Amino acid sequence: MKTAKVTLADATYYLAFDGEAMFTLRDDFGGTQLALEAIEQDTRESFAATGAIAAVLRAVHYTHLALP
Repeated sequence: MKTAKVTLADATYYLAFDGEAMFTLRDDFGGTQLALEAIEQDTRESFAATGAIAAVLRAVHYTHLALP
């Protein structure tokens, strides 16, 4: 599992990329590379895709996850 620490409005979140997230992104976007391509443009659709991807990664966040 890979994680990324994100701070937004003075709150810290950890986004987790595990097997469940990988399969969900594959189902929703066709793969992780296509998911990244979906968020490259400066459009409403890219903004929506960014939110959808963050929701997938947030959905697999474990509160007991200990990170350095």
